[in-house]
Amino acid sequence: MGFSDLTGVDYEPMRLSNVACLLQLCALVCSSQVVAPSHRIGVHTVNGVGEFYLRDTGTAFVPRGNTFVRLSAQVRSPAYGGTKVVTHSLFNVGAYNAPEAEAELARMQS
Repeated sequence: MGFSDLTGVDYEPMRLSNVACLLQLCALVCSSQVVAPSHRIGVHTVNGVGEFYLRDTGTAFVPRGNTFVRLSAQVRSPAYGGTKVVTHSLFNVGAYNAPEAEAELARMQS
């Protein structure tokens, strides 16, 4: 025999086996916690100074690489106060120089 809610819609009562199956599914989902992989590089403090280190060996790790940035003095638009700032300008319209950028990138790679 079914039952109805305030809207008058009849619902078929859930059987005990359906409830048990639903509870098992919930238990499975809740118990399968996703463990984040451990990062290869960690951060710790040595003599009061922060340091990167390799987690598997414990040896210090020094990140190395290049950042290609060109800075120049610019004036913000009036909507942003019209103030003078020094900021990134590598790809600014009228200032970008493709051959110069390519030469600098090639020099970094060598």
